[in-house]
Amino acid sequence: MEKRAGLTIMLMVVVVMGGLVYANVPQTGSQQNTALPDGATSVAFENNGNSWKHVVAAFDITNIDGSVKKIYADLWVKPQETANVDISSLAGLNNQPLPEGTKVQLKTYTVPNVPTAQVPQGVTDNKVTATADPSQGGQLLSAITPSTSAADPVVTTPRNTVVVNDTAFNITTGGRIALSGTTAAPLCTVASAGGTTAQASTTGPVVASTPRLRIVLPF
Repeated sequence: MEKRAGLTIMLMVVVVMGGLVYANVPQTGSQQNTALPDGATSVAFENNGNSWKHVVAAFDITNIDGSVKKIYADLWVKPQETANVDISSLAGLNNQPLPEGTKVQLKTYTVPNVPTAQVPQGVTDNKVTATADPSQGGQLLSAITPSTSAADPVVTTPRNTVVVNDTAFNITTGGRIALSGTTAAPLCTVASAGGTTAQASTTGPVVASTPRLRIVLPF
């Protein structure tokens, strides 16, 4: 049984060559399978465990003019696989990164060990459903947890245990991601270009060379 709880967050520095990385990038209330552009701002949710994981991710994107766009994504992630959310496409930017100066607050609600019997009928592969509709986003959140404001990083429901994490990052020059801090993430590490890991800085942002953020889901 997987017992470790927490969230590992890494700035992805791996270049994928010779093939395409795919993400489910739906329009509001629908789903489609689309190639994930290299230049797009995206978040990869990685499941290194041996059971399915269910995640609802709530993105608050503050534009440089101060306006805020909310995006919600519901993810079912197979064991030993990764599901991607293409934020650029959902924000209407296609393969362009979010503009420099954009700030993103990401809150994730994760059921770390989903029994196969609880995986929805018809879901046999990674599935990502995203929406910018607050009503639909609220339905996604209420389906996974009764509390979306709990201070405790672990919420126990009659059906599941839900791990809650907050992550903040900014977009810097060239679309690069600067991880500006996390809360309730005891396993938070940032991957350096040399392949080593270091604790996320508490005195300043850690900047990646790519516009892709990698989140290793809790066990």
